[in-house]
Amino acid sequence: MLLGKHGAYKLTPDEVNAADVGGWTPLHYAAFFGHSQICGKLLAAGARLDAVASTGHTPLMLAQRQHPANTALLDLLAGRGPAHPPGTVCDGCGRPETEVRLRTCDGCLLARYCGNACAKAAWPAHKAECRRLQAAREARTTPIIT
Repeated sequence: MLLGKHGAYKLTPDEVNAADVGGWTPLHYAAFFGHSQICGKLLAAGARLDAVASTGHTPLMLAQRQHPANTALLDLLAGRGPAHPPGTVCDGCGRPETEVRLRTCDGCLLARYCGNACAKAAWPAHKAECRRLQAAREARTTPIIT
């Protein structure tokens, strides 16, 4: 397991930067699919922004091609992101995990909050994304019966 439910990093930076046969690291995949929070967690765990796949692409190049309008993701992968990357701060109030223990949303397992008040306040904006992520997870784990 790369990242635990509460953001515990189980792998070393060398393991986080391990590449597949095409040279893609976990950060390449997260950038390609536009997962800002996962990119933030990978960077906090020691992922390298300058990792280059065998095709010559960096995670930033993949994000620029696939998600050109996601400026937060592009800034993060360009090294211009916030002092605390996504996934390392409360998604409600922005307090970093160095100041408060963050709890993970039980639905999507990605959003993180410092308490019930922040989770409740953020729910209207988070609800659609949370349900989309839950549905995607269920679709991947539902066995296909033929």
